[in-house]
Amino acid sequence: MSKDMNKLLQQTIKYDLGSGLLIALLIVLSSSFLNAMIYLLGIVVGLLNFLCSYYVTNKFLFKQGAGSAIALFITILRIMLVIAIAVPLVNNFKFVALYLAGFISHLIIMSISCILKNK
Repeated sequence: MSKDMNKLLQQTIKYDLGSGLLIALLIVLSSSFLNAMIYLLGIVVGLLNFLCSYYVTNKFLFKQGAGSAIALFITILRIMLVIAIAVPLVNNFKFVALYLAGFISHLIIMSISCILKNK
């Protein structure tokens, strides 16, 4: 990976975990520790999904044959992992909402950081 991409990935990790911990702290203060951990789980899963996606894209994007098949397999595996983590939470709508809010927060935080970086 190039030096600029490493810097971007480190910045994304820093922003995600920092804002995730801050929002989780607010959830702990207003609700419960369990709710905050489920929200934080969503952010961490979103971040790991992003990092895995980045690595697979860089590694296999321009390869023909087996590389593209491996990339497809890893993509399906990532989707199944995100769903598998959410399955135990299905019995409680609030837990699913917190997990999804954390997962989506990763995308929002990443978008905001890119917008701020380009200004």
